[in-house]
Amino acid sequence: MSSQTEENRRKKIKEAYREAATNFTTDSGIPVKNVYTPEDVSGIDFDKDIGLPGQYPFTRGHHPMMYRGKLWNIREIAGLSTPERFNERCKFLVEQGVSALDWELDGPTLYGIEPDQPMAEGQLGVCGVALHTFRDVEILSEGLPLDELSLSSDAFYPDVWQSYILTAKKRGYDISKLRGIGGAIFYYGPSVFPSRMDWLVHKGGFSTLGRWGNDFCEYAYRNLPKWNIWFTSSYDIQEAGGNAIHEIAFTIAIRNELIREMLRRGLDIDTIGSRLSPVLGANRDFFEEIAKLRAARRIWARTMKEEFGATDPKAMCLRFHVDVSGSNFTRQQPLVNIARGALGTLAAVLGGSMGIQTPSFDEGWATPTEEAVRLAIRTQQVIRYESGLQVN
Repeated sequence: MSSQTEENRRKKIKEAYREAATNFTTDSGIPVKNVYTPEDVSGIDFDKDIGLPGQYPFTRGHHPMMYRGKLWNIREIAGLSTPERFNERCKFLVEQGVSALDWELDGPTLYGIEPDQPMAEGQLGVCGVALHTFRDVEILSEGLPLDELSLSSDAFYPDVWQSYILTAKKRGYDISKLRGIGGAIFYYGPSVFPSRMDWLVHKGGFSTLGRWGNDFCEYAYRNLPKWNIWFTSSYDIQEAGGNAIHEIAFTIAIRNELIREMLRRGLDIDTIGSRLSPVLGANRDFFEEIAKLRAARRIWARTMKEEFGATDPKAMCLRFHVDVSGSNFTRQQPLVNIARGALGTLAAVLGGSMGIQTPSFDEGWATPTEEAVRLAIRTQQVIRYESGLQVN
């Protein structure tokens, strides 16, 4: 070995040993100080700004007991080609410990394109399940305990939900006991798909889809007491390039428009607020994500009380689900994605999420395999039962 080669080797070892952080801002560009002291929090009034868990402004959580009272739901996003195949996957997820299902739809179903239209060619069952008829939904839900599971879906159109409710009725279920999260995500579509503003508005008013969706929301409020209204996914805003500040700002702005429409339809603010449930994201900046979720609850509580006059604590309390960011998952060395998913899941837990979706390690290039989705579920279960977080 030449002296020059040896010198280069020693230099690299020294640099690696002394490697230090160089970026001292969060992902949102907020500077992080070298050290913090009590002076940095001297302006915070504990009772007014923080409070106890389950008490206004709910900074520390939505329930006094938090996870000692009820653990978060394990909810895995899934969607496979045909209703028959996806039904098998749903049953597998339930067997592995999932307590809530999330139906991911293919492109034609999501956009309302019939399967025999030219635009649907090559897209049926890709990246989600194809649901185009009432019978498709019947097949997909066959053998599932519809009164025990919580269901969500990225359906922009109410037809999937209407078919699900009709399926439950046909099987003898009391629809007032159905637990779902959905119905209003057409509100946030234009924020991540600017070219599809027609989903929501047309000539200065609600589009046909907007009116149809609002009709369903009103129906859910009046007839489905265990149904929460999913009106935005700031996870998608995050994946589209937004930061933590954008996430919460869009979530609050979109919420406000939905509230105003439901108020126009004669519902009261406490009824409306108590059933809203957005999806938030958990990205790679561990501490910022935790702080974001806590801050979101406080902002939500204050604006519901001060801007809309809510008086019921349930209407002022933000209850949300977290999707751990899949955009951080790489095709290269995919098993490292398991660690990335664990960090995001841990941030969601410490932020007080009511439900969490952990991406599967192979999400960067494929619809998750059973092995990958099982590991995603086990990641949550390890944090649930082996970390001690559930009692602290």
